[in-house]
Amino acid sequence: MRLLIVDCRFEIENRKSQIENPLPSSAIENQKSKIENCYNCRAPLPPLTPNAQRPATCPSCKATLYPLGTLYDHCQFCNAAQPILPDNKRPSHPCRDCRAPLPPPGQRFLTHCPACRYEVLNVDTYGHRIHERCPRCHAPLPLVLPADPPSPTPWPLNNAA
Repeated sequence: MRLLIVDCRFEIENRKSQIENPLPSSAIENQKSKIENCYNCRAPLPPLTPNAQRPATCPSCKATLYPLGTLYDHCQFCNAAQPILPDNKRPSHPCRDCRAPLPPPGQRFLTHCPACRYEVLNVDTYGHRIHERCPRCHAPLPLVLPADPPSPTPWPLNNAA
């Protein structure tokens, strides 16, 4: 009887080894890696159409969706993702969340005097300079400073917020 059980197991194992997997594991991994999320609400987006097009808006939050490869930087006040178009311009100059003015891509507005570190917001609601010089030490104040380069991901890599 023991021999019969071993033979049954052997035959079952042989049948299993002859069954071919219709999808190799790499195809399954590729499908999982292609899932994209909305840059605004992080909801999963529907797959791209065969001609690599996507819907114009997110089905969940109705945010405008931008083409694959769009770069993003972030509002320095609320950290919301801000798309940068291929011509290195923004689709909107105020932040889409907090409505604060946005500097040119790759730059950030001055928040502290470079000389004395005095906190000074040097921009008004229209993006214009408020002070030419620091109210404390009278050093010249630039309007913008260099910022982190745009990122292919809409979410900040550091969670400093």
